[in-house]
Amino acid sequence: MSLSVLICDDSAMARRLLARSLPEMPSWTINYAENGEAALDFLSEHSVDLLFLDLNMPGLTGFDVLAEIRKQDYGCMTIVVSGDVQETARERVIGLGAMDFVRKPANRDIISKVLTTYGILPGDYQPASADSPSVSAGNERLPVFDFSDAIREVVNVAMGEAGSYLSDMLGTFVGLPVPKVVNAPFYSLPDSLPWDDDIELSATSHGFKGRGVAGEGVLLMPTKELEALRDWLGVDQVPSRDPLTGTLDDVSELLLGACLSGISQQLDLPFNHSFPVLLGHRRKAVDLLNCQNKAETVLGIGINYRLQEPPISCYLQLLVTEESIGTLVSRVAIISEELKVEVSQ
Repeated sequence: MSLSVLICDDSAMARRLLARSLPEMPSWTINYAENGEAALDFLSEHSVDLLFLDLNMPGLTGFDVLAEIRKQDYGCMTIVVSGDVQETARERVIGLGAMDFVRKPANRDIISKVLTTYGILPGDYQPASADSPSVSAGNERLPVFDFSDAIREVVNVAMGEAGSYLSDMLGTFVGLPVPKVVNAPFYSLPDSLPWDDDIELSATSHGFKGRGVAGEGVLLMPTKELEALRDWLGVDQVPSRDPLTGTLDDVSELLLGACLSGISQQLDLPFNHSFPVLLGHRRKAVDLLNCQNKAETVLGIGINYRLQEPPISCYLQLLVTEESIGTLVSRVAIISEELKVEVSQ
């Protein structure tokens, strides 16, 4: 069976994982797009039978791509493969014309089952073992990725799980932009935050540890938005607890716990984290992080959760010590060994 397939994802690691999860059909032609704009350009110039589409990408999101596919009537079958597992996200993509929704990380069994369900594969098709060559195993164009791309994708999947919990807790859709990954001096971290330097923020911090990995998780929110969230939730005054701090701590516990759990599951690296410690309210980021004179290098992973209603943003900053990076590289290398690709730091 001849089939033209396009895989669209901003992560090279995700594109490679998906390509290697496709069934062993040598007559299939596989092409790749690293963002929504590239996917639409390709669709406008080539006939595509099947599109695998990520949702959370810089620029045009998967939602935008689906809307344009419907507008232009490109006619390709689309399967969304995403770490955003909110029920609202699933409903939206189906409403926009997607054939199905698959949560990341996908594997060959899952993809084969979906393709069989929709008649793309014959009903008696039996997936080969994970060690067998896939449709693209010998393809020199198979995407390659580095450590930063791999960590970004691992965190992207983990943040999707956390965003789903937050969405369920608050009863609202949560936007999930692509995580930021920087390897930089500690004092430069405020530059990566999504707010102006003079915005007053609130922040709370947790320490976390794993096997060979140590770091800190800091949740930052504009104080005015935190107050709006407190009022929207109708948090009652508890004599032993400030409701503003309590709201911040509850959100922080949920997001950090779920995110670390998602990373742990993918890298087989268990974590534990401490109780939240308030860093302060109505202060600038540079003061909350106390980073002015700290030149040591850290791996900073920034995750921005954007609530649709009320319009509120919660920024979870994971700070991993420089000494821990080697352990993370080795855990990612295990994934890479399965994919037969070298990962550099």
